[in-house]
Amino acid sequence: MKPKILIAMFWLLPSFCFALGSEDDYVRTDGARWVLGTRSVERTLVFKDGMIRTENFRNKLDGHELAHAPLPTEMPWNFISSKTRKLRQGELQLDIDLMHDSLAVTKTYVVYPGRSIVREWTTFRNAGSVPIAVSDPEFLDLAG
Repeated sequence: MKPKILIAMFWLLPSFCFALGSEDDYVRTDGARWVLGTRSVERTLVFKDGMIRTENFRNKLDGHELAHAPLPTEMPWNFISSKTRKLRQGELQLDIDLMHDSLAVTKTYVVYPGRSIVREWTTFRNAGSVPIAVSDPEFLDLAG
């Protein structure tokens, strides 16, 4: 009786994992260039001229471009590092760390498996000992 139960459990497990869509999302890193995507969307980011730029953000199903080129920035950023990790439900999170003077910024992207969603947010941190003012960080816009 026990072997039959184990066989049934192994038969159900692959379909459960597929339902979560954990094999659908990806983040590829090549130096200061990242490609994030699912079967439905793909976004290519590059750190160039002191800012993160979206080279393309397209709907893979119909080829439609979802973002436009960013405006140039007056405040160049220094690339510090990037890291990718897998989250609890199969999502992939990419963190890109940048620095300008004492302002540290982490730009975070999360790709959701089985969805056309690339969520993003920015975390600012004062890495210095005196207060700083942040004004108009336009490179952090969706198109950038």
